[in-house]
Amino acid sequence: MISRQVEHSKLSGTYCDPDAGKVSLRRYAAGWPRAQTFDQATRDSQERRLRLHVYPALGDLTLSQLAARP
Repeated sequence: MISRQVEHSKLSGTYCDPDAGKVSLRRYAAGWPRAQTFDQATRDSQERRLRLHVYPALGDLTLSQLAARP
């Protein structure tokens, strides 16, 4: 029964890997800028903002912990 639900959610595009939420924000965000189409100045600015403002407060939390926060 569960595998049917999983297969259905994959086909419908609503599947969410349960292990995906175990990744820290810092680790996830490290690859995020490379996947964007920013010019170099924007990429540098975004990375600086993450390093100075986001990582100190939230960097070590997992994505599932962030999603569960009110």
